[in-house]
Amino acid sequence: MEKYQFIADAGHGWLEVPAAEVAAAGIAADVSRYSYQSADGATVYLEEDCDAGRFGAVKAAAADQSITDWFRDCTSFQHIDGDCFIRKLPRYGGAVRIVAQSPSARVADTDSDTAGSHDCGRCAHTGRFITGSMNGKPTGPGGSCYRCNGKGYHTQKDRRRNMYFDAHRPVYL
Repeated sequence: MEKYQFIADAGHGWLEVPAAEVAAAGIAADVSRYSYQSADGATVYLEEDCDAGRFGAVKAAAADQSITDWFRDCTSFQHIDGDCFIRKLPRYGGAVRIVAQSPSARVADTDSDTAGSHDCGRCAHTGRFITGSMNGKPTGPGGSCYRCNGKGYHTQKDRRRNMYFDAHRPVYL
């Protein structure tokens, strides 16, 4: 079983994952702007609140485990005093590049992909917000997924709402 490094500082945490595995898990297009990537794009640091949990849910389902068991068995924890080096890396923007490297990855939530219902990648189709953090360690499951309103899939109405939200949410630098 593969082991992933969970890295945290006093304010936040990230799961270190090879970019190819993010693409293979089918979540490359759903990774938020709160995740980071290495300068060469080979490693993605998935933020703990959504992205790491989404990746963990896919891997846990493939291993027939609960997400909590998967995180316990497949991650090691490293705490960094002060600001973590990850904060100095480029923000994640690799969905298009990773999809080009992995044709099996699905690009979703684009303006041209609004008709019909689509599985929700934010909650890994569970309808539940799947992770959070307590004292720098991942926890799960949370409340109802805000991207799909707890259904596990996006309707056209959900996708329009999400596109509007994504375009108008405040950006804090």
